Amino acid sequence: MWQLAKSFHVNWLDAAERLLRKRDHYTQKAIRAEFDTNPFKGAIEFDAQKHRFVTPVSDKRFVVVWKLGKNEQENIEVQAVVPSQLISNDPEEIREQVSELVKLETKGALNL
Repeated sequence: MWQLAKSFHVNWLDAAERLLRKRDHYTQKAIRAEFDTNPFKGAIEFDAQKHRFVTPVSDKRFVVVWKLGKNEQENIEVQAVVPSQLISNDPEEIREQVSELVKLETKGALNL
């Protein structure tokens, strides 16, 4: 089980920012506030080798796709935000579902 470091920094990549801006202002703020407060709440690790996770937010209507850094201060790199209701807890199924959603939302511009 992952635990939140005392100090961490959430870095939203440009691709994630663009996907977030597709949502209305209220939803953008709600997603950011919920995720930035505790990225590990409900998080599912779907790629243990690369330390990649999804965290459901906004009543599980969206997932934040992110990667955990390996340094002392846990830096969190948000890669994408996509609409989803995760149906499975199986990491391989989640990886496939998230990959397809990200491709769809970015019109193929971002591959995870």
